[in-house]
Amino acid sequence: KTDILRAMNKLNRREFDIITMSYGINNSEVYNLPEIAEILEISSERVRQIRNSGLLKIKKILSENSFLLTNV
Repeated sequence: KTDILRAMNKLNRREFDIITMSYGINNSEVYNLPEIAEILEISSERVRQIRNSGLLKIKKILSENSFLLTNV
């Protein structure tokens, strides 16, 4: 868990916020795509794209640090 949080700190602010809201990380409430889109005033599709980009970055960071990661 702390490895993922460290990797998340390398994301840009928007990626960090969207992933935090999507998965309830750091005691955040869990929001769905339309809710996040409304909060950030962007489309649900753009939220999905940013979330996926952030998740890929996290996966890459963790794999570069030789952590075994599946299904991110």
